[in-house]
Amino acid sequence: MPSLTIALEEGFSGERVTILLDGEVVFDQDGVRTRTQIGMAHTFTVETSPGEHRIEVRTRTRTQVGEQPPVEAAARADTGTAPVVRVSRHPSGLRMSADATPLRYL
Repeated sequence: MPSLTIALEEGFSGERVTILLDGEVVFDQDGVRTRTQIGMAHTFTVETSPGEHRIEVRTRTRTQVGEQPPVEAAARADTGTAPVVRVSRHPSGLRMSADATPLRYL
């Protein structure tokens, strides 16, 4: 069965991350934090049908003054041509890319 590998990489500092694949939650975890030594916070693989899929990522950070507005991004990935989705958190928001390049830390 085809699959997509999703990698949460740089810039995560303890926030809640929710990932949806075609509108269905496939990952929902609080306290996601990048391990700076390897530039990775979390990776997982989800089996899905062949073809193109929409991936949505939402992060929410809690501070001493309360919860911050969510940061969101979306991308498309094809199980045949771009089965690896990388997500990084930057001050300007989330950056996502999908391609066939294997992850270096797996």
